[in-house]
Amino acid sequence: MADKNFNFDDIEYGKRYETVARQAIFGYEQLFPMIMGYLAAGVGDKANVLVVGAGTGMELVTFGTHQPAWSMTGVDPSEQMIGIARHNVQNHGLAERVTLVQGYVDALPLDAPFDAATLILVMQFLPDDGSKLALLQSIAKRLKPGAKLALVDTHGDPSSIEFAQTLAAWKPYLKVMGMAPEVIPALLENGLKSLFPITEARTQALLQEAGFTKITHFYSAHLYGGWIAQ
Repeated sequence: MADKNFNFDDIEYGKRYETVARQAIFGYEQLFPMIMGYLAAGVGDKANVLVVGAGTGMELVTFGTHQPAWSMTGVDPSEQMIGIARHNVQNHGLAERVTLVQGYVDALPLDAPFDAATLILVMQFLPDDGSKLALLQSIAKRLKPGAKLALVDTHGDPSSIEFAQTLAAWKPYLKVMGMAPEVIPALLENGLKSLFPITEARTQALLQEAGFTKITHFYSAHLYGGWIAQ
């Protein structure tokens, strides 16, 4: 699991999460309607969607606002993140269609499969020692046959020249996006120590091993990638 560099129940972390995400991830806000489109193409107007790593509730609010017949279950182990998500969901009048669960996917029942699921910026916190695969398998067990999973995660080989070049290019981008110059080195160096990126090939291999097929790479920016799988 993630180390002390990512304490999701730290009050300051919760306050700055969305700000940092918008600064660091190109197209962060646009990711959610983009993913909604991919999922909607498979499930139509009515669906029950699982959001793994609900965080501050960006998916829940985006999906709920634009898909009035979707119901959603958001799961997150962080008490603070669940609290922030609940606040945002209530502020948008979506409480009746959103169920929030503090915990892990394994705690969800198997007898009410979902029509689709998202796993956005979550798997990167798990080492590739069976933990990533176990999470994907746990999600797969709770999806209907043919259901789609949207996965967004860091990817790449930290020992490669390409990875180093991407980090070097990322630094001036972060500055342009308004991040304080003194914060950037700590974010990239200390933050990456808490992450477990894998290559795109390994990502696809894990998805396939977990039972997913028809994998499409729909998003790429710096060290982030996005895949839709069935």
